[in-house]
Amino acid sequence: MHEPTLVHQIRFSQMILLKNLEDVTPEQSLVEPEPAGNSLNWVVGHICVARNAMVKLLRGAGHLPDDALAMYSRGGEFSADKALGLGMLLTHHAAMQQQLIDGLCEIGDEAFGAPAPFSPIDDPNETVGSLLTKTVAHEMYHAGQAGYLRRILGLEGKIGQA
Repeated sequence: MHEPTLVHQIRFSQMILLKNLEDVTPEQSLVEPEPAGNSLNWVVGHICVARNAMVKLLRGAGHLPDDALAMYSRGGEFSADKALGLGMLLTHHAAMQQQLIDGLCEIGDEAFGAPAPFSPIDDPNETVGSLLTKTVAHEMYHAGQAGYLRRILGLEGKIGQA
């Protein structure tokens, strides 16, 4: 089964994100890098969008209504003035953690291999399992991106140097 690997990756991704957010203030989380890019607040909200979709896929209903995080979707109209607070985003992120783990532990081989409801890369052979794998990789990408963004803010890195 693939679930133990995905569970481990979800836990690891959360650890990376939380380490990268240590000592970041809510105000700092709204700073957008120059000349372009997204703020830490957007990155955390975007991870929550993906997590909400995974919870919906695994559990039948998302943690939040789809529109609650619309500004954090790719192509959404993010506004620092309307952004959810960093603490609130982290509360939602944490609340979805156990829902994801439970859903991944309960999914069977048949459901894992079933056709996915959509594919982010328009793969006609996308399965629920391959979609979950891509979504976890996407989350890990953004958790690492948070480390880069903290350095732009002038904060030291939190993940050991290679």
